[in-house]
Amino acid sequence: MRLRVATDEDVPLLATMNRALIEDEGSRNPMSMEELRARMTNFLADGWTAILVLEEDAVVGYLLYRAHPAEYDATRSEVFLRQLFVVRERRRQGIGRWALAEAVARHFPGDADVVLDVLVGNEGAERFWRALGFEPYAITLRRSA
Repeated sequence: MRLRVATDEDVPLLATMNRALIEDEGSRNPMSMEELRARMTNFLADGWTAILVLEEDAVVGYLLYRAHPAEYDATRSEVFLRQLFVVRERRRQGIGRWALAEAVARHFPGDADVVLDVLVGNEGAERFWRALGFEPYAITLRRSA
């Protein structure tokens, strides 16, 4: 297994995996594939980094993150991990755990806290992240019009 930083050429693949992630996590995101491709292109142009997870030459997942100064201590870094996805047929085989550990070791700033969101109701994702040492910090509430 290895990681490779994605380029603009990888945007169609990233958008396809993002669509699967949206479906799997139960997101309300209604974006079309064209919109997802445009959004991913904008992420990459706006300081986000996408990393492909490869097994031999096959892409089995990706991470999307951005590092920035920590909110309450600008001398430290924080990484917002927006997306971590492993293709459905390769889940529960340690790939996500491995990909996060490798990204932390090789791509994230050394002193960075890692922050992420999990949608309410996505119990599998919550169990996964808690098993990796993540703890709840805030709850976002929404009132729809």
